[in-house]
Amino acid sequence: MTVADQDRRVRRFEQIIGNSPALRVVLEQAERVAAADSTVLIQGETGTGKELIAHAVHNASPRSGHSLIKLNCAAIPFDLLESELFGHERGAFTGAIAQKIGSVAAQAPPCLAGTGIRTSRKWAYSSR
Repeated sequence: MTVADQDRRVRRFEQIIGNSPALRVVLEQAERVAAADSTVLIQGETGTGKELIAHAVHNASPRSGHSLIKLNCAAIPFDLLESELFGHERGAFTGAIAQKIGSVAAQAPPCLAGTGIRTSRKWAYSSR
């Protein structure tokens, strides 16, 4: 890796501090996935830096010029999670008084990453 490549990489991940072998593997994976036009799932325990990795993937991607939208899925009742992410039609359930376009459905092209539904902290990221 050239000095210029290392400098670019440092700037992409400037908010991430550390140099362990495990972190280097994660950052290499983040760089690889950032280049792909694909959905990304980021999983981890509370406080492990999932949001920092999501920002790093976004910043290293061709979508970096667009907004990064974060959604705390833990704050949404499980029964409404699908509606929040993908939207709903008026009358689809009690309290659905109008059509709503979901966070993911509003994105073009969609990119979603987040922790698994079964973990204690859940975040969905969408890059537009």
